[in-house]
Amino acid sequence: MITEAVSCLFAVVVLVGGGLLAVNVGLPQKDAALEISMGIVYAALPISGVLTAFYTVCNIHDILTGRLDVVETLAKEE
Repeated sequence: MITEAVSCLFAVVVLVGGGLLAVNVGLPQKDAALEISMGIVYAALPISGVLTAFYTVCNIHDILTGRLDVVETLAKEE
C-alpha cells in the first residue's frame, strides 16, 4: 500500500506537474524533422502521469476492499 501511495505521489508531482511545465515550455519550439510542436511530444509525460495515478488509485482501492491480496500475489510470483 505504501508503494502504491508513493508511486501515485510521484506520478502526480513529477509526471503531471513537471510534464505540464515541459509542455508549456515546448509549445513554441518546432521539431526540425517533423515540423510539429515539441509540446505535442512532451504531452506524453502528463498523460502517462494521469494514467499511472489512476491505476495506483485503483490498486489501492482493490487492496482496501480485499479484491487484491498482495501477499498471495507475491507468493505466486516466487
